[in-house]
Amino acid sequence: MFILIALFLTMAAALAVQNQQPTPASAPTAARPIVRVFPDLAVIDIISVRLLDPVTGTDFTIVRDGLGNWVSADGRALEENAGTTIARTIALLPSTRTVRVPDDGDLTPFGFTPNPLMLVQVLLANGAGHTVAIGTVTPTMEGHYALVDEQEELHVLLTEAVAYLISVLRDPPLA
Repeated sequence: MFILIALFLTMAAALAVQNQQPTPASAPTAARPIVRVFPDLAVIDIISVRLLDPVTGTDFTIVRDGLGNWVSADGRALEENAGTTIARTIALLPSTRTVRVPDDGDLTPFGFTPNPLMLVQVLLANGAGHTVAIGTVTPTMEGHYALVDEQEELHVLLTEAVAYLISVLRDPPLA
């Protein structure tokens, strides 16, 4: 009798699973394309990165030593892979879109008055450099506005990349 009851319950469960209606999938939302702010920049090209809070003056700088290893500007060792991760974040810096700078040049709505939230300064092996001034988060929370070098448009940088750089500035990854 026990076997018949178990068989009946198994068949009933199989029938119930078979008759379930699939739940309709929600329509996918169109993702914005992500582009690199510096499409030709490679990690190996970067020899120094400085992160600066212009309001407090707090900064954290990493440089390559004579062997190509990343260290802090004062020569202290970094946590394993920290320097490469910071440099890779800069080299791959993701932008979801650009926004025209207003004709009047007023950057107040973008978080640049009087100072940006953060400055990122990069020195390259060929002597060139890049500066990224990071402003406020967008109203949709998709990212942070950023002025890059002398470009006439603002980039919208992915929030995760900016949050990582801010965390490095606030709590430097020293070994």
